[in-house]
Amino acid sequence: MKLNVKTINEAKPAISKNTGKPCAVRLSDGRNLFLNVSANGAKSWVFMYKIGGGKRRELGLGSATGNGAAFHLTLTQARLAADAVRAQLAAGECPLENKVAAKVSVITFGALLDELLENETAWKVVDGVAQQAVEWKASLTKHAGKLLTMRAADVSADVVVSVLKPIWKTIPVTAERIRFRIERVMAKAIAKGCFVGLNPARYEEHIEQLVGKRPTTKGQENHAALPFDAIPALVATLLRSKGIASQALAFVILTAVRTDEARLMRVSEVDFATGLWTIPAARMKAGKQHIVPLSSLALSIIRSCMVEGSEFVFNGKNGPLGATALNDKLTDPAKKGGLGLKGVATVHGMRGTFRTWASKQLNADGAALYSEKACEMCLAHAFGSKSQRAYDHDDTVEQRATIMQAWADYCRPVTVPALAAAA
Repeated sequence: MKLNVKTINEAKPAISKNTGKPCAVRLSDGRNLFLNVSANGAKSWVFMYKIGGGKRRELGLGSATGNGAAFHLTLTQARLAADAVRAQLAAGECPLENKVAAKVSVITFGALLDELLENETAWKVVDGVAQQAVEWKASLTKHAGKLLTMRAADVSADVVVSVLKPIWKTIPVTAERIRFRIERVMAKAIAKGCFVGLNPARYEEHIEQLVGKRPTTKGQENHAALPFDAIPALVATLLRSKGIASQALAFVILTAVRTDEARLMRVSEVDFATGLWTIPAARMKAGKQHIVPLSSLALSIIRSCMVEGSEFVFNGKNGPLGATALNDKLTDPAKKGGLGLKGVATVHGMRGTFRTWASKQLNADGAALYSEKACEMCLAHAFGSKSQRAYDHDDTVEQRATIMQAWADYCRPVTVPALAAAA
């Protein structure tokens, strides 16, 4: 007996003979179309079928009540949907597989990226955050943002080329990283059936032909550095700004630490009485705890940036300062609030600038003022052979405190020239 509007509206769950509680029931409209009424009274349309001698399959067509759904199917609409399923069966197709394929076809590149990052187990996690995952998302958002909302199925070779071509020669190392990351996401898309064909971001005989050979200057852009005589003007400019990114960048320059070592700095890591900052091993590149002597200026920056109720020194909108905030401040053009030093300097390069300055400091006899060991340890670099380090427990904190205070005094003299605009 076919269903009608009245029977649909009045349909209720059955009562179990065993428990006396409501249970699901199905009402037939004929030709394998059923109205399913769940134990809680929700109603939905189900089409049941078999292919050949296989097992029975159930295909959900949609809600009959709209509860928990954006829309619902009327009886007439459900019958039309059932007719469409019957047409697929008549053509030798599997309706359930077609439905799954349709869902897969609308999955976006951004959704696959998130899935990839969530399931990556090889990356180091600090305080519940995998920094590499943050960097992947930030870099793809910045340089390949248009891909994030695109269906993975639509990320063609032309689309990938349009992302890579503008940056392939200007920031080659970053461009290669972007290509590799797009390739990883698209490999997942292929595995899940979201994309059909060869990986559009593959390098060999593809991107190398369409865009160019891989950069041979690997790492060069990461170490572009200002001469140390340009640092006082830069620091003065940063200190005049009230922005947290500016203050954090000045702090990084003064302490010669890496970006994430400072960006994720916690107030609890600083001993204000001794002026020492202890960076936990988990946040250090070498995986070993590092003690940083803080200059009076560095301590002043920390105090000015601390926010009551926050564990972090340099705070962003929802936690610590963003992963790209310091680099953006240094390289973005002035109209975006940056210093316009793209291609001229990098945040990491400030460590090299400090090291050059330290090596140039001489005593009255013309000899090096600071020991090579102390200078290297200011950068948390290993010094000497492995066996030498096993017996040498001097962390040169006192020497490094002298060096870092002298560096801070150099970076902020009484008067400084104006920062020259980047060409």
